[in-house]
Amino acid sequence: MLKETVESIIAAEKQAEDIIKEALDEAKAMNAHAEQEAEKIKSEAVKSIRKECAKVMETAKAEAEENYRDIISLGRKKAEVLSNADISKAVEIIKNKVFEKYGHS
Repeated sequence: MLKETVESIIAAEKQAEDIIKEALDEAKAMNAHAEQEAEKIKSEAVKSIRKECAKVMETAKAEAEENYRDIISLGRKKAEVLSNADISKAVEIIKNKVFEKYGHS
């Protein structure tokens, strides 16, 4: 009877060791799988963020180009107005001020 009890205890210990080993192996496999999934999610997130950044940059470039064209167009219109302006009155005023200050030569 003592022999059977000892054998039963040894068998139970062996079974416990097998269960523990199996649980550890399963935990290691689950951990490895979780790490792979985490790396995959991280990689996909990085790709997504890079795509979104590229879209934002393209949008910003397009808006900047449009603003640039608007500013240049406005500058050209103002330059045209100034070049077509009648400046004879301004020239006369400036000429008179110069003559008043420096006299007629």
